[in-house]
Amino acid sequence: MKKIIKGFLALALSSFFALGAAACSGDVVKEGSKIQKCSITLSYTDDGEVKDRTLGFELYLNFAPATIEHFKYLAENGYFNGSAVSSVSSYLEFGAFELKDGVYTSIDDKYSSLVTAEYAKDKTIGKNGTPRYTDLFNIVGEFEANGFGGNKLTLSSGALVVKRDYSKDANNTYYDTGRGTMAVVFGSGSYFNVASKYAIIGKIVSDDATDDEESSLNFAKTLMSDYSSDDNGNTYYYFGYNSDDEELNRKIENYGRQYMKDDDGVYYRLDGNGKYTIELDAKDDDDLIDAFSDNSVYMQVLPYGAITIKSVTFE
Repeated sequence: MKKIIKGFLALALSSFFALGAAACSGDVVKEGSKIQKCSITLSYTDDGEVKDRTLGFELYLNFAPATIEHFKYLAENGYFNGSAVSSVSSYLEFGAFELKDGVYTSIDDKYSSLVTAEYAKDKTIGKNGTPRYTDLFNIVGEFEANGFGGNKLTLSSGALVVKRDYSKDANNTYYDTGRGTMAVVFGSGSYFNVASKYAIIGKIVSDDATDDEESSLNFAKTLMSDYSSDDNGNTYYYFGYNSDDEELNRKIENYGRQYMKDDDGVYYRLDGNGKYTIELDAKDDDDLIDAFSDNSVYMQVLPYGAITIKSVTFE
């Protein structure tokens, strides 16, 4: 009988603590913010085999609540599913493109189908009730440059950010907005150089390593290193620069925005079959080659093997 009672008490206590842990899981606080867990599952090719890996993230709800809500809305409606990881330079970017026959294609139409006038109606951000969306339904991100301070997170090991769109409006006034492009950033530099101008909503988990797997943080770093160039030393780029020089801009548009640089430093562009076979002429294309160097901040290092987002989920 005592054994039965002991067993019952043990079961009751274990159930109590399990329920207590579940009840408190949503109340975890770090750096003065409530935390929500997020999982992003990647699909990638390793030695010809397609594999999946789920990376863990923590979202800091107090620091950028409206921007996180925007990210969750897009994710829960499948916006990121199938999108391509479109940079493995000093950050991992996703949510801007999908891959079609090896070519990066914008998913703006997918964004516009979800972020409509009806969805954006009457949504505000911040204590002053700033409208959440611009006329083009770009989100007014909780960037410090937009007057939203208090975010204690930094552009350090694996910060999850909503990429800033630094654009001019019809009156040539610069403004800061975000859309659906995300990045996992590993320190300031390159495109991400000032933390105050990005809505940092969370960071990658660094303490989830197992006997069989690296931590999410270390796996992301490994992915960047392994996929920055192929076995022949070729590096692949997406050139996102828009020039004021009409002739140069026309050349960029005619040639496309994807390029390859071999280990001799020679650039190639895509042919009609999606292969990098057309060498840029050092004489005829010197303006474009110079633009690569002068505007290297716009040269995204594309993963040489396809890496896509399979799903984004929340606990």
